[in-house]
Amino acid sequence: MDRATHSYWNAHDVARLLALVENERRYYAEMMAELPVATAIVSSDLSFLITNRAFRTLFHLKWNEMQSLRLTDVHSGLEIAAHALAAFATNQAMNSVVVGEFRVSIAPFRGAEDPGQELLLVVHPEDVSASQKLDDAGYDAIFWRRGVNLNFESVSPQIADILGYSPERLIANPDFWIGIVHPDDRAIIENFYGGITADARYYLEYRAFDAKGNLVRLRDTVRLHMGRMTGITLDVTNRGLIENDHVQSEKFESLNRLARRVTHEFNNLHMVIKGYGEEVLHALPKGGPAQSDMEEILGTAARVASAVEKLDVYIRRPAANSSLFDIIAFLEKFSRGLRLPDDVNFTLTLHSSDAPVHGDAGNLEKILNWLFTMDAGGNVRVQTSVFRAAEVHTDKAAALKPGEYSVLTISNSGPPFDAIATEPILLRAHTVMRMMGGGFDAFSDSRGNTFRLILPSAAEGLHPGLPESVPSRTVLVVEDEPGIRALIAKILLRHGYQVLEAASGTEGLRIAMEFGGKVDLLITDLLMPQMNGRELVDKLLLARPDTKVLFISGFTGDPLLNRTGLPADVVFLQKPFTLESLVEKVAHALESRA
Repeated sequence: MDRATHSYWNAHDVARLLALVENERRYYAEMMAELPVATAIVSSDLSFLITNRAFRTLFHLKWNEMQSLRLTDVHSGLEIAAHALAAFATNQAMNSVVVGEFRVSIAPFRGAEDPGQELLLVVHPEDVSASQKLDDAGYDAIFWRRGVNLNFESVSPQIADILGYSPERLIANPDFWIGIVHPDDRAIIENFYGGITADARYYLEYRAFDAKGNLVRLRDTVRLHMGRMTGITLDVTNRGLIENDHVQSEKFESLNRLARRVTHEFNNLHMVIKGYGEEVLHALPKGGPAQSDMEEILGTAARVASAVEKLDVYIRRPAANSSLFDIIAFLEKFSRGLRLPDDVNFTLTLHSSDAPVHGDAGNLEKILNWLFTMDAGGNVRVQTSVFRAAEVHTDKAAALKPGEYSVLTISNSGPPFDAIATEPILLRAHTVMRMMGGGFDAFSDSRGNTFRLILPSAAEGLHPGLPESVPSRTVLVVEDEPGIRALIAKILLRHGYQVLEAASGTEGLRIAMEFGGKVDLLITDLLMPQMNGRELVDKLLLARPDTKVLFISGFTGDPLLNRTGLPADVVFLQKPFTLESLVEKVAHALESRA
């Protein structure tokens, strides 16, 4: 199946490759995705089961269209379908059948559940020039085959684009490959390949050096069949950065939980001291000695709160303050302030249908400034585009949820960046973008460097405005700290509200269900035993959907605030809060839309 020695790949050869994995559909789907020929698997009713990128490109099809299409729906599909049905009927392969402008090979393929009920199609453009264009397309995987002596028999041309070496160099010199592996990983490589003795699938990740001396992380997927190995080598350097970030996230999360508990307890205590201290201070005669003593107590409490806040900020990972902003206006403003050398040609291309995005504009600007500190070469291009997350490669966007996203792409013609030297910048960029609900991707080749910043789009729904104020009377206060609960109730009663009190989420839910009137507002702490504030809100709103919500918490990074599906227009108040801010937040919450 070496493209250097065969004009066409025939269906029988590709079927043998896929037969290596037989029932393991996921593996042969991954193999097919990167095959440098247009390949598809169809069922007996001619529906597409799997198509690879080359097939969709050849027939000008989109990934999200394939589930609704059959073979007869594509260009020249009726003629191809006639041969496919004949192959089904005879259970015989057909090689190099010319159908219009295509050359088609067809082979019955043993599927996972219905042997003999699937066909493998391999399609080549009959036009040699078109075929050459297909062969020259850029695929980000290296395909190879080794013989019984483990020497390379064939290596696909993609190795030149990915690592900078020629296929002939690996084939001619059996020791060349082990020579580019990182010295610390060479023994691992030798033991791995020396230990492959049974027909099975094997995986290995290791470090190697490309032709420019950059250290990269590679992943080999290997199959042994009848003494010969076939495999795919992928560059997973970017995925390594993501995994490093996940490890760091686990460390941060452990400290985060400790910080959350400490700051919650300290802020509760501070809230009691501060709240009642202010009440006493207002009741004392002005200018008296007791007033200055109380002011000193309150000042000390403020210093304690400041110390706890510093501890919180030091331990926690900085949060991204996500909000809606216009990505086009942001980039236009950023580009006006951008300072590049006079010999650098800068191009800004904005997508006309870009919707506002969710994210932190300040952090996004920092990332762009980091990226522009690298050598840009003679050309820099910044452009935007729109896509759905389902179309993104899993290695590049594993954390993305389905939906609309805006992509900001920065590319330059500078020398390929050093993945090791720039790792702190790339890791930080990935971390910040993931905290915004998006993603980050970086890669380089001989043509320069490309960085993709992915942001959630607001195209599927913007925040609604506020209607006229809604009269409010009854407020349910749920707080497990007695001093804070009593203080909040006291202030609300003073301002004319009717107040219901509960010491837990369970008690609060029961009081709300038994109350005969309307509960206009729920004020609840987030972090409580038995039933937390988020669980209380979810259950209460099922029975009383018109109730407004005001969350209070002593921890700014409470994970309960970051979950998806929070009720619309939820208001949040950070502990410790002033009595005036409490009254303002209550009024704001009661004016918000349900």
